[in-house]
Amino acid sequence: MEGGESSAHVAELLSRVVEEWQLSDKDVVLVTDNASNMIAAAEFGKFPHVKCFAHTLNLASQRALKVATLSRLLGRFRRISTFFHRSTTANHYLKEKQKCLGLKNHKLITDVATRWNSAYDMVERFLEQQPAICATLLSPEVRKGQSDLCTLNEKDVSNAEDAVSALKPMKDATTLMSEESNPTVSLIAPINAQLFQDMTGTIGDSPMIHAIKNAIKTDLLKRYNSEAEKKILHTASALDPRFKGLPFLTVEERLEVYRGVTEEAASSENERTLRRTEVTEAPEVTGTLEEETPDGPSAPKRKASSSSLLETRWNYLFTFLALPAVLQLCVMPFLPESPRYLLIERRDEAGAERAFQRLLGKKDVSQELEEVHAESRAQDNVHTASVLQLLRSQAVRWQLITIIVSMACYQLCGLNAIWYYTNGILRDAGFADNIIPYITLTTGAIETLAAIISGLVIERIGRRPLLIFGFVSMAVFFSLLTVFLHFQDSMSWMPYLSYVCILAVIASFCSGP
Repeated sequence: MEGGESSAHVAELLSRVVEEWQLSDKDVVLVTDNASNMIAAAEFGKFPHVKCFAHTLNLASQRALKVATLSRLLGRFRRISTFFHRSTTANHYLKEKQKCLGLKNHKLITDVATRWNSAYDMVERFLEQQPAICATLLSPEVRKGQSDLCTLNEKDVSNAEDAVSALKPMKDATTLMSEESNPTVSLIAPINAQLFQDMTGTIGDSPMIHAIKNAIKTDLLKRYNSEAEKKILHTASALDPRFKGLPFLTVEERLEVYRGVTEEAASSENERTLRRTEVTEAPEVTGTLEEETPDGPSAPKRKASSSSLLETRWNYLFTFLALPAVLQLCVMPFLPESPRYLLIERRDEAGAERAFQRLLGKKDVSQELEEVHAESRAQDNVHTASVLQLLRSQAVRWQLITIIVSMACYQLCGLNAIWYYTNGILRDAGFADNIIPYITLTTGAIETLAAIISGLVIERIGRRPLLIFGFVSMAVFFSLLTVFLHFQDSMSWMPYLSYVCILAVIASFCSGP
């Protein structure tokens, strides 16, 4: 940042941005990280401000991860997880043990330093797969040349369970903030209050749980202490229908918040009344469009000429498809290359650093470079298999066959015939030629609608059920379409059923296959 990162300089830049964006007459509230210079800059510039809650959760959780017992435990898990990621033999044995023990075929997770919840996920996955991991590590073939690889004892498992139990409220809070489709400041106060309650020690807490809770609570106590921050957070929660009862506050605090909201609402109404101006009536417009537009023999000629022009030059509409490609062709030379490609494929660390700095807008990108380096080291140890080896491998053979069969069904399902011969099918079904183009428009609309719905529910329902549903539905509606086309001359309403079947086939295809 030019001019340094002092609080005074940052405050000056913020004020300048407010002026440039014409926000001077708006209620500007800053969301800052927990850095002291950013907080001081907001106070120096007299900006109402709130600390980023996601950053606050991360700081408190990172402090808990530094608890000595937990830190050593995470180190053990990390070494074992890294070993399984790099060893194809260990991975193969792990899958065998998972199958024998009836466990889910899940890979182990390695934590990332910048995301605290990855450490939680790593420990949770270890607990899920602990029987299979221990059984695998006991195999001489797996431990060959890995004599220093530690195994888990009962105390480690007990500590891991305690860690997951103590950190779960933080995980839930992080997930809640991430899942919120429209994040609002109204969530901070109730979640923060719930975390304080969850992090209060109880008599039955183990030393591990007590240490984790104490570390998190100590860090959270340093946040959101100012009266200005409390006012913003409590007012936002009071205005949110989900939290307007403010159950996390005392009776006196609730009354104070409600009083403040009422006073601000009354003040805003008074200002609105003062600023209200009389709406002047627009001058009456005389005459009509018909009077201003010349009519007569020339009008039909212009209409006929326009119609002829549209009929002969409709193919020029295809040139519009070239515009996005031309735009991308002009913009692409100015875009930075992928940092991952530069570092892993071309081994150009300097170029990758410049690309990261340009994409992220910051100078210090050492953390991002280290993550890509770690990925590169992991890929170096990955064994590349040929297609023949994949077909011979029992671990992926059926997955590969499933993909091949699915793609073959995708091409052979008959949808291309529907697209290419829709007009002919509708014409044979008895629809008039002048309405067929409009009917075919609905097929595109159905395709778009089905694709949107499928995208919204695919994670909830799953890909396999949608795939099965799509192909089965297509088979049913293709069969019905054949029957309806065969009897279309016997009943006047049969063509409409054929049209419905066409739409159903398209919707079935777009919903799954």
